[in-house]
Amino acid sequence: MPKGIQHGFCPAGKKERLYACWSDMRQRCNNPKNSYYHCYGGRGIAIDLDWNDFSIFRAWALANGYDPTNPSLTIDRIDNNDNYTPANCRFTDKQTQALNRNKLSPSQKLTPMQALAIRRDPRTCAAIAVVYSVSPVLISKIKRRRVWKHI
Repeated sequence: MPKGIQHGFCPAGKKERLYACWSDMRQRCNNPKNSYYHCYGGRGIAIDLDWNDFSIFRAWALANGYDPTNPSLTIDRIDNNDNYTPANCRFTDKQTQALNRNKLSPSQKLTPMQALAIRRDPRTCAAIAVVYSVSPVLISKIKRRRVWKHI
């Protein structure tokens, strides 16, 4: 929706809860300055193009489980590695959503052989982190045996 066009879902300046959900979703995926961008837009998570129009998103939400009288419902991506699309989204409570998140810690994404190779690698932690797509902090922990202690 172009800036400045009113949709009528913020009566008397108060945002409808669903509008706030939609707006937050867009910020997480589209705004690199958003504190959660790295978990969404930074990972390539995008939003269905039709959902750029709040009225289309709102119609989908109301037809697919969103209940304006239930404040515990939040939007949830069924596959956390896929986009915000009608086929991949639902409204659930926070407890259900908490069970549907990426469960692997960064160190679990590496193999024991990779951890051993990291310990022997003379490059900086930052340089190694780029190769393995993990944080430099994790590389430092591996080198100092704070994680992968058993190998």
